[in-house]
Amino acid sequence: MIRSVREPVWAAFVSRADVMGPTSEVRHGIDMHIRAARESGFLTFTSQQSALALALGTLSEGMRHLAQTPTEDVLPFVHDTMALMLRGLGADSVKAEELLAETSTFIRESAGDELPTWSDSLRELGADE
Repeated sequence: MIRSVREPVWAAFVSRADVMGPTSEVRHGIDMHIRAARESGFLTFTSQQSALALALGTLSEGMRHLAQTPTEDVLPFVHDTMALMLRGLGADSVKAEELLAETSTFIRESAGDELPTWSDSLRELGADE
C-alpha cells in the first residue's frame, strides 16, 4: 500500500488488474503467509478462503483508494487499514501493532537505494518516529 502513495497510476492498475487472481504469485504468497500466521497462532480464523478473501479485498480496495483519493493522512490510513485487517483475521491488537512497527522498519531498512520509492515514502510519511 505504501507504493500506492508514491505511484497512484501503478496502484490504479494493480487494483483493477487481475494481479491477485486465482493463479497469481501475489495471491499464492499472501495465502502462504496467512496460513503460516494461523499455524503459528498469530492469526485465528476458521476458513482459509475467507481469510484470503478478506486480505485480498482489503489490499485491493486500499490501493484503489490511495490511487483515487489524495489525502494528507496517508500513513494513518495505511496503518489503520493494515491494523484493521490483521485484527479482522484474529490478531491480538498489541501483536498487530508490533508487527506493523516491525514491517515498517524492515521495509525502510531493506529498501535502501534499491527501493527508493518505499524508503522515501516511509521517511516522508514519518515512519521513522
